[in-house]
Amino acid sequence: MKADPEDVMAFVEVAAHGSFSRAARELRVPKSSVSRRIQKLEQALSTQLLQRTTRTLHLTEAGLAYYERSRRALEELRSAEQVLEGMLEAPTGVLKLSLPIGLEDRAAQVLQAYAERYPKVRIIADVSNTHVDLVREGYDLALRAGLLADSTLVARKLVDSQIALWASRSYVERHGEPKSLDDLAAHRVLLFGPSLDVTWEFSGPDGNERVKVSGVLAANTFSLLVAAASDGRGIAALPRQASRAPSLVRVLPKYCMPAPALYVVYPSANYLSPKVRTFIEVCVENMATFD
Repeated sequence: MKADPEDVMAFVEVAAHGSFSRAARELRVPKSSVSRRIQKLEQALSTQLLQRTTRTLHLTEAGLAYYERSRRALEELRSAEQVLEGMLEAPTGVLKLSLPIGLEDRAAQVLQAYAERYPKVRIIADVSNTHVDLVREGYDLALRAGLLADSTLVARKLVDSQIALWASRSYVERHGEPKSLDDLAAHRVLLFGPSLDVTWEFSGPDGNERVKVSGVLAANTFSLLVAAASDGRGIAALPRQASRAPSLVRVLPKYCMPAPALYVVYPSANYLSPKVRTFIEVCVENMATFD
């Protein structure tokens, strides 16, 4: 073998984090040692792997190809070490999780179940609609609606979703129940998102239909819409799992909106720490109970 495995490890850390300094911190060695290892690796391979300037760092075409294969090889090695160390050990440490706005209620049930089962794991849950870079920003995994363009991540489907129309019994008693999509124009509508004027697309008895609606409230979290709908303030389009408030009833039950499935996303299937592996298991168990 031409390359020193420790040199390869240093290169993978630099490529993953885009920084010699960050790689040095991860490896707990001086920055100069990382730089020397990269130079030594490039000399051994007779190939330039990184393009460096005073401010930027980029992989060459050869460097990108070498990084992908080296990363997988190191993950296999770490996975083998995990087996030897005992993968059944109780999970510990800090689990850093990213989830989108609007998924808080569903995620809270999973987090509660996980915390009860694995009390030694501390959890950081970051709620944002920004798609974070899991590897670069140090996240263990993420819950995402819909598949991602990043093919280097592993995505496991947890549950399919569907959006329907819901209102409180008190609202229906006061304002009546819409009999058709066109009737929505005469009703108070609660919207998910930043706009008060949207076009809803439904699947119904006559196929796909579109209807323009003007809302009285727009919010970027389903929990706020559930509270407003439960309080009789209007009709809301809610996922099945968000609509479990006892005061809500479904209106126009023959119509629904398609919604992206929910996935748990993580950087690699080959090396899963106990905390990540068990969190995925709890996600699968709990999401399967949603109808």
